[in-house]
Amino acid sequence: MNKFWLVVILLLFIPFIAHAQGDNVRPIEADDVDNLKILTLLDAHQAPVFEMAFSRETRAFVTTSVDGQLCVWNVRALGQRPGQLRLCLTDYLVGVSRFAIAPDGQRLAVAFEDDVALFNVATPQMGASAPQRIITAGSNTLLDMQYLSDDRLLTVDVNEQLRLFDLNLSANLFIQTALEWSVLGDTLYILDESGRLLLVDVSDGIVEDVLNVEADHYLASEDWILTWGDETQLWQQGEFDEPEFELDTVPDGANFVPQRPIIVTWEGETATFWSLETGNIIQTIQDNLSGINTVTFNADGTWAVSIDGRARARMWVINNEGVPLLNRWLDGAVDGVLVSPDGGTLVTTRENFAARFYDFVTGRLRGNIELSTQVLFSPDWTLIANTNGSLVTWIGLRDDPRSFALMPFAYASGLIDVRETPSQDLPRIRVLQANDPIFALGLTEDEQWVKIQLPDDTTGWVARSGVYLAEGSEWNDLEIVE
Repeated sequence: MNKFWLVVILLLFIPFIAHAQGDNVRPIEADDVDNLKILTLLDAHQAPVFEMAFSRETRAFVTTSVDGQLCVWNVRALGQRPGQLRLCLTDYLVGVSRFAIAPDGQRLAVAFEDDVALFNVATPQMGASAPQRIITAGSNTLLDMQYLSDDRLLTVDVNEQLRLFDLNLSANLFIQTALEWSVLGDTLYILDESGRLLLVDVSDGIVEDVLNVEADHYLASEDWILTWGDETQLWQQGEFDEPEFELDTVPDGANFVPQRPIIVTWEGETATFWSLETGNIIQTIQDNLSGINTVTFNADGTWAVSIDGRARARMWVINNEGVPLLNRWLDGAVDGVLVSPDGGTLVTTRENFAARFYDFVTGRLRGNIELSTQVLFSPDWTLIANTNGSLVTWIGLRDDPRSFALMPFAYASGLIDVRETPSQDLPRIRVLQANDPIFALGLTEDEQWVKIQLPDDTTGWVARSGVYLAEGSEWNDLEIVE
């Protein structure tokens, strides 16, 4: 066999043999709400976890804590198990320091006042980690920092000074005072101090276009831009000589309806649906007590959820004419909503209560899960991160095939009581359901009780007779504890 065909064969087989764990895991859907379980625990902090973030491509996960540590964990990378700790940095001050993780999860930027330290976090590291280099982002404390791509970093300081860096060249591509900013595709939108809207190419920092208005706020989509201040105007992208329409409103917020020629604005207690074809009002939504927090849509713009200032949420069907028709009031108070990447699942959240799962195609409630904090989904919707105290739990599908760095040692064989001590003298502190995962810490000397780590950052004891071992676990692997 000649070298040419050998190379061809190798190239054909590499995609099948070289892939990271998680590449073939399907996303969580509304119908999976009763098919979720705790997959693993992340345990590196000595004090409550303060921040959590997934990288945009769901390849890394970052936690910060009041213990002064920032830790990076693997999610999906070749040669690493999901949940494997890559590194922990010290001297991170929550509420003061800032961090950003690159989309591919291999670079980390950490801001200490006005200096930004850049770290390579692609692989696990032992001991203290030194930054690859340090860049200076002006002379003021940073308020925000974000990777726009793997080699483009954006920073914003307390004086609203925005900087765009090329990390490969260690070059500052663009500096501008920004009252508001956003990124859409390869374009950075910046509302400057005079109210103009600048459109900047992320790749080179060159201003591509300028919308000469005196706006206080703006909203951009692929085809349209809405600006508002003294006037509210709709502009077609690339046609900035005259606005397409002027709207008779000064909104508190707005949202374009996906896949539909419609924009919704909200002002006070009224939400208004406008046609992008005529500039006319299609319909208004009233009875939004204490104002409107948000209006969110599914992927094709056929369903919407509105949340008013009293945390009341309503689900709407958007008919063919663009008219919103009330479908139902959603259960309980709602802080926020999340929509799956395919638009088929809606999750409503309420801190310290529950996340409710709805089918965003039919509008039906499928169930809920209790969480201790606001729910954080990974961008690919294969994991739900939740924290209580110093522990982080990853929740996912029961049939998730990944082998995590910390796997359950055993599972509950049925309903079993968790005790505060290895005896039945004191009341139970919780009940485990059948097949709930057990993360074991040790055995009593008589081997009748198992000490377990609970996801709420406490420990307890269960009778050994009430559990069955996970594949690969052996009782002899556990230490004797008191």
